[in-house]
Amino acid sequence: MPESRVIDATLGNGQDSLKIAQRLGAKGHLYSFDIQAEAIERSRELLKEAKIDPSQVSLIHDSHIYFKNYLAPEEKIDFIIYNLGYLPRGDKSITTVAKSTLKSVEIGLSLLKPYGMMVIAVYHGHETGKEERDQLAQYLSTLDQQHYHVFRQQFINQKNHPPFLYLIERAYNPAAPIE
Repeated sequence: MPESRVIDATLGNGQDSLKIAQRLGAKGHLYSFDIQAEAIERSRELLKEAKIDPSQVSLIHDSHIYFKNYLAPEEKIDFIIYNLGYLPRGDKSITTVAKSTLKSVEIGLSLLKPYGMMVIAVYHGHETGKEERDQLAQYLSTLDQQHYHVFRQQFINQKNHPPFLYLIERAYNPAAPIE
């Protein structure tokens, strides 16, 4: 991962961005998105305390549907991570929503390099989370298996709507180019 191009689509409190940034080499770059200024500020402080080189991390106060506005033309991404739901210790009325999440995931998939990965943590214990969960499952189930491998991992012995993960790999299939 030393020279990877990475997107943290839902920055939150910056914990994922911190772990990723600690593993980036000198030529790697992380783009971290959040619509809440509070998330950007918390994360900026976390990264500063950890002595992360600020030139390697772009903290972007914008929606994850605008990935392409911040990338170089034709830039491809190695890894994208999402934590759906709301900002921990933040305003629980501000959540990710199905419409923008689906658009962002679609854009993100188009940005992945062959063998690039996307991880989506789905927190669905709230009303908008249920709709997001259902629409995301429907969308991901329609992805062509020649182009994307979609895996779901979940707890089976937990109560109260435990989160689950989607792991999506962009396949390398030169015989079947993505249109």
